[in-house]
Amino acid sequence: MTDPSTLPTPPLTTLQTPRLTLRTALPSDLPSLLPIITDPATMEFTSGVVPKGDLARAEKWVSARVLGEGVFNFVVLKRKEDGGEGELVGIMGSYAWPEVGYLVHPAHTGKGYATEALQAFIPAFFARMPPSCSPSTPGFDYIEAYVVAPNAASARVLEKCGFRAVRTLEDEFECERLGRVDTVVWRVGRPGSGELMGREGEGEGFVPPVQ
Repeated sequence: MTDPSTLPTPPLTTLQTPRLTLRTALPSDLPSLLPIITDPATMEFTSGVVPKGDLARAEKWVSARVLGEGVFNFVVLKRKEDGGEGELVGIMGSYAWPEVGYLVHPAHTGKGYATEALQAFIPAFFARMPPSCSPSTPGFDYIEAYVVAPNAASARVLEKCGFRAVRTLEDEFECERLGRVDTVVWRVGRPGSGELMGREGEGEGFVPPVQ
């Protein structure tokens, strides 16, 4: 297993929307992320909640999502009037091309923050991720999200941002409260590529909504 301390920190990137600042997620963001990743309701449709007080597991969770060559993950923060960073709203991004995921702090759901952040993230991710025809580092011509079927709120965010449901993986995810549930694969194509479905066989594994 790779030692997280040996993985590179991605270059600092900042995106801004009318209400939000998206800034490259860092290991030092752990304290602000703890209320999200230790909240059972927020983490219900992900790979699992981090138990409160388990700092080692929390550090491992964050490191896996903020360190590495292909990582493109952001903390989502309220934007101050002077353009500075305000209160943390959530985390959004990708740690494995071409998947995207997001989590929103329980105090900030239902306010359109995820949609606003994702609309800013999509063009930035396409600019960062090479197209499939790249001769040096072939990438992808679509962004993909895996959402368990009962997670209607997440599906609405994706739909508002141009994603379309392209496939259903039956009984793919084990939910503690609901048992086995379907996972729906959502995709949005790179502008001008005509791509939506992707290459055969890609994206078969479940990716929790953060990623």
